[in-house]
Amino acid sequence: LASVFSFIFLGQIDNLLPTNTVIDVLLSATPTPPQVHGPPLNVVIFYPDDWRHDDLGDTNTILKTPFFSRLAKEGIRFTYNAVTTSICWISRATLFSGQWVSGHASTYLSRPIFASDPMRWKKTWPYLLQEAGYWVGHVGKWQYHDTNGYKKNIFNFSSFFEGYMWQPSDDGVQTHIADRAGSEAIRFLRERPKGLPFALTVAFYPPKGNMDERNCPENFSRFYENISIPEPYNRNAAYRHLPPFLQNNKTEARQRYLFRFEEHGSFQSCMRAQYCIISHIDSVCEKVGEELKKQGVYNNTLIIVTADNGEFHAWHALADKWYPYQESIR
Repeated sequence: LASVFSFIFLGQIDNLLPTNTVIDVLLSATPTPPQVHGPPLNVVIFYPDDWRHDDLGDTNTILKTPFFSRLAKEGIRFTYNAVTTSICWISRATLFSGQWVSGHASTYLSRPIFASDPMRWKKTWPYLLQEAGYWVGHVGKWQYHDTNGYKKNIFNFSSFFEGYMWQPSDDGVQTHIADRAGSEAIRFLRERPKGLPFALTVAFYPPKGNMDERNCPENFSRFYENISIPEPYNRNAAYRHLPPFLQNNKTEARQRYLFRFEEHGSFQSCMRAQYCIISHIDSVCEKVGEELKKQGVYNNTLIIVTADNGEFHAWHALADKWYPYQESIR
């Protein structure tokens, strides 16, 4: 589990046997669930994009993430959760299959064989939970191409969207993509069959490289007004310590670093934009948690918070991820 989840929250559950049951089903290679003593746990996974391990209020006092910080404190925190391949879609295939990239082999966006191959999908936890009687849904980012129309068949409920921070809603009003993810998650909870346990993945497109404070709702931007965010160690020295092949400004991590932090912005402006989006996502997830409470299922729901990979945030004079530094893989 430490290689998959950042932290999990179990609510105020007295009997932990259902917890073990859900985890066994998530990781099992067979569709036969273990014996259940009591109601099976529901599962909600919050899965933001490019969210570094220390982008939480309890490890970074500037950041405002009250909901996630509370979950981490009251639940189980895996502080050295790391990925082996710091690439968005690789981690998504790993999340559902439980396999490294060498196992799930879904190396290209056009090659989602972990999901498009029916025999491989039958070994994933969404399929196994459906076989065990769960109502299973996915909201938000998927990234892989729908090569053979497989996406419409793999979940009981699905709402796929990504790509832009602001998107038109059904009534034509521009809606922040994080708010859309929250609204669709709540729709899943309200429309689900009430007699079945459920499992839902809420895959956020942000904070993913946001460098523009205009992508932040105003009520979250104000958290970081007139604040100086501590900068990484001397970035010129960090650049000189990179291996020669990473000093090449044609590498994607260097190009994105130069674009975001030197040519079209500054460290302060970029990090304020990142932080306000992170606070926004935290607030959206809290609303989903409130819906669980309204429905009376919060204390019988396993909440898992993790991400596809980390984010350099200009450390090592790099941006985004890919390379095996801790900022990237944790």
